[in-house]
Amino acid sequence: TWLATSYSKAGAALSTVGILTSAYTPNYPLEWRQEIVTVNSVKLKPNVRFKFQNISDRGNNTYIDDINITGISNSVGDIDELQTDFSLFPNPTSGVSTVNFSLSKSNHALLEVKDILGRIVSIVIDKNLDAGIHEFKLPVLTPGIYLVDLVINNKHYVRKLVVS
Repeated sequence: TWLATSYSKAGAALSTVGILTSAYTPNYPLEWRQEIVTVNSVKLKPNVRFKFQNISDRGNNTYIDDINITGISNSVGDIDELQTDFSLFPNPTSGVSTVNFSLSKSNHALLEVKDILGRIVSIVIDKNLDAGIHEFKLPVLTPGIYLVDLVINNKHYVRKLVVS
């Protein structure tokens, strides 16, 4: 059985490019948007499943990409120095992107941008940070796909970054 709907959007509120009469495929960063849905923690049990339902009503194509479920501890007693998983926005981008994260206590942080082969393109930070919220701008990159790797206490948190 499925629990109550956590998110619902329809019609013009769902569109990122307006009404189109031909088949739609997103091609530009501004044709994507980030949606954040808060799920009641009671629903987050082992083997939880999320369902996406699309009811057409003669609408256009729907694309969903880069789904991130955060805030779930890996095991009992596992205390993570990263209070919330880090966010990377805008993504895709054609200019500057921002990384945002919060530390539960002071810790060393390494933030690197790597190419798709794992080679370091840029080291954004490599220093000790105080507890709290931190925000860093990434350098403007040439078009391509990159990996943004945040390392806190030897744990890697990686996000894909698309630059057009």
